Amino acid sequence: MLAMLLAASLAAPVPKVAKKPDDAQALLGRWQSVEVKYDGRAGAVGAVFRFGADGRGGVVPPNGDAEKAAEYTLDATAAPKRLVWGLNGSKQSVATYELDGDTLKLAFGSSRVPPEKAAPGPDVSYYELKRLKDDK
Repeated sequence: MLAMLLAASLAAPVPKVAKKPDDAQALLGRWQSVEVKYDGRAGAVGAVFRFGADGRGGVVPPNGDAEKAAEYTLDATAAPKRLVWGLNGSKQSVATYELDGDTLKLAFGSSRVPPEKAAPGPDVSYYELKRLKDDK
């Protein structure tokens, strides 16, 4: 009987488990700001952030000016998760981020110390971004 059960279990197909993409892969593409808050006050929405596979990206401001080049790195192992962002060789800013499907939240502190959570607050530049549909 045991031999029959063992043989049956070996012949059964192994269910496939969908592997969730890591943050570096899931972040790739273009994201548009849908909520912006500076120090708790509303800011202009519509900026488009771009994240490339090579650690290069950019941002197009809400007014539609040309993209400003950027470089970024992620630390998904930090608690909370961190993103380092630098525009065109300017000083780098460290943000706390949350990535959930097609929603990306970034919170940059006013100092070199990032906020404890990706949420609006005092001395925080907060962006809630949605993945652009053509970048899926």
